[in-house]
Amino acid sequence: MAVKKEIRKEISQLNEKFYILLKEIDHNQFLDEENPEKIKEVYRILHTLKSLTLMYEQENLNDVIHLTEQLINEIKSGRLSLSEEVKELLHQVNNTIATCLNSDDLDNDTKGLFIKKIDLLLSQKKEIDLEGVKKLISKLPSLIKDSLTESELGRIYFNLKKEKHIYLCETKLLFDTFDREIESFTEQLKKEGEIIATIPGDLVENNKKIIFYLLFATGEDEKKLINTCGKNSKIKKIINAIRKERLHSQKKQAAISETLTIETGQIDRLLGDIDELENSKNELLKKTKQLIEPFLYEKLEFQITSLNNKIKELYKDIVNLRLISLWPLFHIIETTIKSTAKSLNKKVKVEIKGADTKIDKPIIDLLIEPLIHIARNALDHGIETPEERKKAGKKEEGRIILEAYQSENSVFITFSDDGRGIQFEKILEKAETMGIVKNNNLSEEQLIQLLFIPGFSTKDSTSKISGRGIGLDTVKATLTSIGGDIFIKTEKNKGTTFYLKLPLTIAILPLFFVSIGDFIIGIPAFAVKNIEEFKPEKLVSINDRTYYSSNKKSLPFLNLSQMLNKSTIFSEFNNVLTINFANTTITLLVESIIDYDETTIIPFKGKLKKLPLFSGISRYKDKHLAFIIDVNQLIEQTRKKYETKVKFTSIGF
Repeated sequence: MAVKKEIRKEISQLNEKFYILLKEIDHNQFLDEENPEKIKEVYRILHTLKSLTLMYEQENLNDVIHLTEQLINEIKSGRLSLSEEVKELLHQVNNTIATCLNSDDLDNDTKGLFIKKIDLLLSQKKEIDLEGVKKLISKLPSLIKDSLTESELGRIYFNLKKEKHIYLCETKLLFDTFDREIESFTEQLKKEGEIIATIPGDLVENNKKIIFYLLFATGEDEKKLINTCGKNSKIKKIINAIRKERLHSQKKQAAISETLTIETGQIDRLLGDIDELENSKNELLKKTKQLIEPFLYEKLEFQITSLNNKIKELYKDIVNLRLISLWPLFHIIETTIKSTAKSLNKKVKVEIKGADTKIDKPIIDLLIEPLIHIARNALDHGIETPEERKKAGKKEEGRIILEAYQSENSVFITFSDDGRGIQFEKILEKAETMGIVKNNNLSEEQLIQLLFIPGFSTKDSTSKISGRGIGLDTVKATLTSIGGDIFIKTEKNKGTTFYLKLPLTIAILPLFFVSIGDFIIGIPAFAVKNIEEFKPEKLVSINDRTYYSSNKKSLPFLNLSQMLNKSTIFSEFNNVLTINFANTTITLLVESIIDYDETTIIPFKGKLKKLPLFSGISRYKDKHLAFIIDVNQLIEQTRKKYETKVKFTSIGF
């Protein structure tokens, strides 16, 4: 209870800062254009609130904050403007956070309204020609141009569209006081425009000074900037203000590029080499620290930080080589739709959007069967015959839209049809027949969730093509196994939309790190639905099986220390995690949660793939290895242990 009280306090304090920033935004119509620092601060606050609300057991509110964070990221990168509609939404999110702190979690209807608003705003984002920007800065020193992030390249593009000049400022600061000097220097420079990036350089003058490079955008001339920066700084204009038509011309040129084919095995080997490089770097630093004086080691910190950043960027670049376009997958689905429609004597038009969106190759391989299943369901039971559509006042030709887009580290695929929609009365009738529910007061959202229960179908017999509902449990299990998810929205006689949320890559995974004795275990964040303080009095025994009472439910209970034979009389257990995967919910006891981070995953291969309970390893804090829990194996072990004495489901009614 004390832990939750502290979390509530932190959320309240952050939300107050959020409110103050919003008031500042209200007083400056062009804040995103002239002073993006405030937008970055909003992004940082939302990112922290996202983690805290998950720990505070506000799952729906957490989802809304996550989507709002994605929206702000698009503004931060220059893809969206800070419109009045966005400001209004941010105020609504701020008010909702304050309300939920004093009540239960956000209800599903309100969450749905937020999702619709944010999706609509995200649909207005514009593409950024990053390749064109890279050409414009190609003459910059490698230290600078290679350090720029995608977001910083986006800010260059944004400022060029506003016909601003791009300058490079080089300044030398005393090493002992550079932190205060750089803060003062940048504050002065911000008055003239936007600082896009600040990049530390080498130590000079017998290690007494350090060079800093500042990439800067402004409409001012060079003389004024020289006066602002002072005599000890060098100012150089690297890109003149470009008119919009020239920028578009640059985009056309950038679109023509050579293609290089790389085998997946080569990329995997490169990722392994990067991990070895990281390990060698850590060992080198360890030895260096032992051999030289502390004050000398401190002077190496900037080079160490720079090296760390380079390794991380190199890893991301190599991971991006595994990303491929969704065009081949969408082509398979389109072909399936047309052939299935022909066999059913139905007319259908297919629209494809965002097929140039890129995603990890292994994920594309996993998506083929789920999307084919959804496509066949849509044609067999969603899209009506031409005669039925005419009677319903629709065009004879049905419409299916397959769309993809990227937001931050996720890719969203939507599959929409304009058919009859899901028939809720049939779902309820079948659920009552199967004994799954005992009353008919279920919401539409709860009825939709029934479709994901293994073996559930509204059909008494399977058709040659499909049965709407059959296999959706497998589709969901496939997606959740890689950290994705699936949602359904439907409207009677208007149609149904499937939303597939996917990670951009499965090489990097968000993890909760927990300690088990001297072991560090990584638990995939996508499976963790709740974290709470362990209370022994919540343990109950039913038919020689142990359960834990969480949110008024008795859930199967596992002690991770005992499973790994690491439990001793000295073990102290502090946290219980609620794990949900493949329509199964369990509770997992751990000693303590020590961290949360997105980290590189090295999957087990060959004989190691059969290692019980684990799927791979990850480095933790440079010095330790963390073993990654295989959530699928964890659930399977629980099912075997509890057999049929408990009904596994994630649906609470």
